[in-house]
Amino acid sequence: MKDAPPQSPVASTAPGTAGRRRTTLREHIIEVISDSGEGAQRCGQSLGAIAARMGNGIWTVEIIPAEIRPPARSIAGASGNRIRIGAARVTNGGDETDLVVAFNEQVLLGRVRAGELKPGCTILLENMRREGYELSVAKPEIVTRDIDVLRELAAHDAVAIHISVTTLDPELHRILEPRTAAPSQRLAAIAALAEAGIPVGVMVAPIVFLEPNMMGGVLLYAFAGALVGGIDNPAGAVFGGFLVGVLENLLGAFVIGNELKLAVALVIIIGVLVVKPSGFFGKVLVSRV
Repeated sequence: MKDAPPQSPVASTAPGTAGRRRTTLREHIIEVISDSGEGAQRCGQSLGAIAARMGNGIWTVEIIPAEIRPPARSIAGASGNRIRIGAARVTNGGDETDLVVAFNEQVLLGRVRAGELKPGCTILLENMRREGYELSVAKPEIVTRDIDVLRELAAHDAVAIHISVTTLDPELHRILEPRTAAPSQRLAAIAALAEAGIPVGVMVAPIVFLEPNMMGGVLLYAFAGALVGGIDNPAGAVFGGFLVGVLENLLGAFVIGNELKLAVALVIIIGVLVVKPSGFFGKVLVSRV
């Protein structure tokens, strides 16, 4: 037997299907891909076995993840099977895929980036990804590189992008997230996605949230102000609060930086307790024992 020669699709109208046209293909290359461990390889093997029992030529190639135990929903985690089905003998897996069945858009982007898909190929994306699905990323260069694919997915409500922005200060970013995209790059990616019509948002961690240490910093400033003015003197405590606020803002802006302003309150507390525990306006109580 010889390999199936490349031929143009043959179109015909099946009996009893008025208005519908059936296309007969001499060969087709199909990929079934998903995250590792979700059964995409088994699904592809079953498809190949069924097609072979129907008398077709078959060649299957396993798609193996680029990483060992890749994280879920990662581009490097694509796993599955490529199945080349032909009307005659097939001796290789082919060059480009005609039809892709993808369980999520991340593995689909991985195959697009690898150049494995034929231009204009048919993509079947799992329906649950079409409604309200959101993609969170910290590498904006990934989404801007694949913006054409994302635009097509967004047209079907299949994707929304959220980019994390932890700070706009380049120096602070260098300390908190070294070797990651700069704030300017993230903002540029957000602008590019919005201009392309792709739903995009920003992931910003809240400064104050509900947890056991909630309002700890505020209470620390209040305690420092009360100590400076005098614990037993309400007017003195108000004065101490103003003084602490002025000092921590001046030192934060011109000396130690805004990230260490909380340390000012700690230093004030220690200094007052050492030098004048009663505060500026507090009363010194002396009791005879």
